[in-house]
Parts: sequence; structure tokens; C-alpha cells
Amino acid sequence: MNNKKINSLMKAINIIFESVEFIILSYILLSGMFSFKTSAIYILFFVVNVLIIQKFWVSLKRVLMGNIAVVVVFVICIIVTTMLFLIFGYMSMSIIPVKIT
Repeated sequence: MNNKKINSLMKAINIIFESVEFIILSYILLSGMFSFKTSAIYILFFVVNVLIIQKFWVSLKRVLMGNIAVVVVFVICIIVTTMLFLIFGYMSMSIIPVKIT
């Protein structure tokens, strides 16, 4: 019985850390996508964002057993990311040329 509590606590901690990581990375990648929306670098940010979403989905499916729980956690993370984006806006990024001498 005690082992079950520890196991479920470890799952909860894992889900929390994975979710926070996903939210932060998604926010940074979305900021990059908005900053470079007229550049070819946009494609790179978009592809990496899709890979992050896919890895997060697989991670949730591995930790959580029910599909409903996976969808609920995923939707909550997307809503939090969207709220961050709407409240704080996006971080402006630009390319700075580096002179190599």
C-alpha cells in the first residue's frame, strides 16, 4: 500500500515537471515563430514545436493510463500556454550578425 502511494506521488511529480517544461518550451518556440514569421527560420521553430508537442503527448501516454486524463492534462497545458501568450505577449527575437575576425 505504501509503495502505491510513492508510485502515484512520483507520477504526479513527473507530470508536473513535464507540464512545466512543455509550457516553457512552447512559449519560447511560439515567441520565436511570431518573431520570425516572415523568415525561413519560422519553419525551424514550427518543426521543433511540433516535435515538442509530440514528445509531450507520448510522455503523458506513458505516465497516465487513461486517454481522458492525457487529453485533460494536455488541454490544460495548452490553455496555460495560451494564457501566458495573451497576458505577456511574445518575446521579441532578432538575428544579430556576428563578425568573425
